[in-house]
Amino acid sequence: MLRLMVCDSHSVRRTCRLGVPGAWVAPLGDWEVSLRVAGAPDTTIGLRTGWARRLARAVEVPPWEVTGDLLVAWAGVQVWARDTRRA
Repeated sequence: MLRLMVCDSHSVRRTCRLGVPGAWVAPLGDWEVSLRVAGAPDTTIGLRTGWARRLARAVEVPPWEVTGDLLVAWAGVQVWARDTRRA
């Protein structure tokens, strides 16, 4: 299914460019800003927000409706290398 989104003036450019569902844009952008304010390195920010964007594209619910069971189900079907699981 093709998902289109509209980026608003408050969203972080990278989040919009990678096409997450609309309900995820502002929360992911806010989280990225908070990571920067906290002094997280760009590599950490990219890694963490990248996984969150992958999750956003994989599930069909807004971020505030993601449950622990949904996270476990999503993570359980991923084929990850050891280092990826540890990140």
